[in-house]
Amino acid sequence: MNRDFVLNTMIGLSDGLMVPFAIAAGMSAFGISTGYILLTCLLISLAGSITMSTGAFLTAKKYEPLQRPYVAAWVIGLSYLLGGMICISPFIFFGSPTESLKWSGVITLPLLFVCGYIEGNSHGDRGWISGIRAALTGSIAAACAYGISQLFK
Repeated sequence: MNRDFVLNTMIGLSDGLMVPFAIAAGMSAFGISTGYILLTCLLISLAGSITMSTGAFLTAKKYEPLQRPYVAAWVIGLSYLLGGMICISPFIFFGSPTESLKWSGVITLPLLFVCGYIEGNSHGDRGWISGIRAALTGSIAAACAYGISQLFK
């Protein structure tokens, strides 16, 4: 499989998992309904997908002339959107924000580890360390959002 394709997929997927997960954590702590959390995270996923696609296109066009910029943009954008949909899927099935967030973490954190592992291996780094770093970063982002929301609750 093409190395650039794998890297772009992991970059988009990990960011798409992490950002909506942290936002959902903050909103859940504040006691906002699952419907509003779902809608907000869906909008964040769409917006993030567009901005990540644009950034990938411009970067590939400028710095990686051998890589097709349109392919990089589509791969990163769709991967971001997929990550967002995966991490917010529990908010469709569970009525409680707390229960939904718990299941979102059960799904999101291992996937962040896998993304980090694959990305690290493709760079020649130790995959385990990169995987732990990605899962830890997602955990910290969600914990900070949750904690800040608790302060303003």
